[in-house]
Amino acid sequence: MIRAVDKLILEDTLSPSPTEFALRRISILGIYQMVGLCEELGIDRASVLAGTGIDAVLLEDPTAHVTAQQEISFLNNIRARIDLPHWGLMAGQRYRLSALGLLGAAVIHNGSGKEAVEFFKRYIHLSYTYFALKTEQAGNEFGLKLLDQYPLGALRRYFIDRDFAFTVTAQRDVFPHQNFLKAVYLAYPEPAVRAPYDAFFKVPVFFGAEHSMLIWDVNFLEQKLPQANPLMLKLLEGQCDDLARRVQKSGGWVDEVRRILVSRQPMPKLDEVAEHFHMSPRTLRRRLADKNVQFQHLVTQAKQQQAYHLLRDTDFSIDAIAGKLGYSESAAFIHAFKNWTDMTPSQYRSRSRKA
Repeated sequence: MIRAVDKLILEDTLSPSPTEFALRRISILGIYQMVGLCEELGIDRASVLAGTGIDAVLLEDPTAHVTAQQEISFLNNIRARIDLPHWGLMAGQRYRLSALGLLGAAVIHNGSGKEAVEFFKRYIHLSYTYFALKTEQAGNEFGLKLLDQYPLGALRRYFIDRDFAFTVTAQRDVFPHQNFLKAVYLAYPEPAVRAPYDAFFKVPVFFGAEHSMLIWDVNFLEQKLPQANPLMLKLLEGQCDDLARRVQKSGGWVDEVRRILVSRQPMPKLDEVAEHFHMSPRTLRRRLADKNVQFQHLVTQAKQQQAYHLLRDTDFSIDAIAGKLGYSESAAFIHAFKNWTDMTPSQYRSRSRKA
């Protein structure tokens, strides 16, 4: 593994605040890929979209974006229904460069492997990863390291597997007849079944590492990309800049309302949220309406997200969870939960913990 290193490219990203995480926007193309995988595995799309606030209609709009919280809720729905510990490895192989939309189209027009890596890091906020990237070179080895930025909990292994499987698949797609990968280090304990990792990566795989890292032959950096096109790259780079600006502006304060509702207990009422924005409840309702959003709909989404978290990650009784979510009795909570998921809270808790 790379140890004493000369920094070839170094971009240490400061850890974002919870608000920055709340405001992050993710392309719908990634959700679309995962819905396809679920349907192949016999999991219907309605069950994995339930409670996420992601309308099935959005899956038909390639320009749509969802929030980070929505993607996390979506993936937790899958986790509760899937019995494949290496599902991140499977998912990453579906995330071809085309799944990155504009960013994927632009990357392949860079001149070399090094330029492609630098370009991807510059526009990493248009990708799906929740990690910061650090690249290092020592001798004849080039390393790509994932740096934790967010508390990803039970989904951390999924995201590591997904991002590495995507990266290796993309490299193989661009250079189908050349194998630059030398080793893989994964920062979590060795799973009970490691065969899928050995079969996919086809190089030594080491678990329990300090950092998750892909090691390539340094010659990868100087390889010319077969589709390099400076004029097309210039055009797409400008479009990436425009997209980045639009994503940053789209619905930011609406997502902040979602964050406030999810993060506070007891859940705040309309006037309390309006006070946070230094506006009247009437003004808040009007501004939400301008975005085609109703406050009560956001409240329902927030209750769903809190319910999933409390059932998965705590030992609170169903009665206690119902009270925390503002229900006067557990029967009302159970009825609402069955409407969201077609499961009782107890069934959801059992399945999510088995997963």
